[in-house]
Amino acid sequence: NMGYIVKTRESLFSIDLNHRRGTAFAPLLDFALVTHNHGDHWRGDFYRAMDSAGKTVVSNFLANKGASVCGLAPAENVFKINDVEIRTFRVDHAKEAWGINYTTGFEMKVGRFRLLHTGDCSPSNDKLSTKWGRPDLWLLFPMSALDVADAVLRINPKRVVFGHLWELGHVVGHGRAHKWHIDRAMPMAKSQCEDVSVAFWGERIV
Repeated sequence: NMGYIVKTRESLFSIDLNHRRGTAFAPLLDFALVTHNHGDHWRGDFYRAMDSAGKTVVSNFLANKGASVCGLAPAENVFKINDVEIRTFRVDHAKEAWGINYTTGFEMKVGRFRLLHTGDCSPSNDKLSTKWGRPDLWLLFPMSALDVADAVLRINPKRVVFGHLWELGHVVGHGRAHKWHIDRAMPMAKSQCEDVSVAFWGERIV
């Protein structure tokens, strides 16, 4: 169970939404962003509900009209949905061959606000980039990153919010490992950014 719901003046959209009642969100959402094809980052029932309603699901693997704007190849694209300008770019999930360019990062611009979400991004910090300057908020999943301090220094966000690590399915199987990542990643991020926190289900980020 994980994901974010983002509300702007003109749009309501999700990022990596995986929830047992996710289909209930579908009628409310304008579009959905999915970073990669792992079962804890999307659900088939939610995708089918969005797709059958004719709504855009932007990913690098799903056959939806979102593919025409995002592109399924590992290339950079820029497009706009409602008031949200979006840049997609690829990052590695893991060092192994299967993980190269496996995850799509989303850099978003809404008016003057800059939002970055990089999904399960990994050791290749050189693939982390921004086009529109310093993000106001980076929704960061630090689990696979080898050097969080370097990544945060490279991106230079105003605020970092960790996600994913306390997602319920992961905690059950990897609770100790995740606590280690938090204990290690939090001080690494704080060495480069003063505003660092961890998001839990139901929390509102303003």
